[in-house]
Amino acid sequence: MILVVSLSILLICLIVKRSKFWGGLLLIWLWILFGWSSENADYLNYVYKYQNINILSGNFEPLYYKITKIARDIGLNYRNFLILFSALFIITIFRFVKRNSPNWCFAISLYAIYPFMMDVVQVRNSMALIFIWLGMDCLINYKERKQLISFIIYIIIATLFHSASLIFLLMLIPFFYAKRNIIKIVSIT
Repeated sequence: MILVVSLSILLICLIVKRSKFWGGLLLIWLWILFGWSSENADYLNYVYKYQNINILSGNFEPLYYKITKIARDIGLNYRNFLILFSALFIITIFRFVKRNSPNWCFAISLYAIYPFMMDVVQVRNSMALIFIWLGMDCLINYKERKQLISFIIYIIIATLFHSASLIFLLMLIPFFYAKRNIIKIVSIT
């Protein structure tokens, strides 16, 4: 049943491309699939980490541990934590795609076809992706130097959730290559 509903909504969104109704339905469906997921490869691993956060070390990814500890300390079980986090995650991807694509419904349906399933499994990485999208939004819509600085700050914050996020700083290479005049401005100031 889940597969039939998913394929139906995805197919419609791929066709209509900008529908508020179908796009909204797709976003709600993705939230349900993420927030209430429990049968994926890392689910039990995350439940264990969540339940034992006080004895685990957070030296490499301190924000992941801090957020998890706060959620646990206020009495959320892992299911509630995942539902709240997945809502924030879906809202962030919607904001990013809506701001950067006129065919946002189409773009989110393409995202749902592949990377979404990985984001559901890799929660720590998904936490970092929120900040990566915020940073990429600054880079895509670059108009002034503070957006470049914001991009770097967002990537550093993402790295505090998942250390592999540091690789996104390499996005500056094609950015500077495409905006050669910016290199001169940055080096002068």
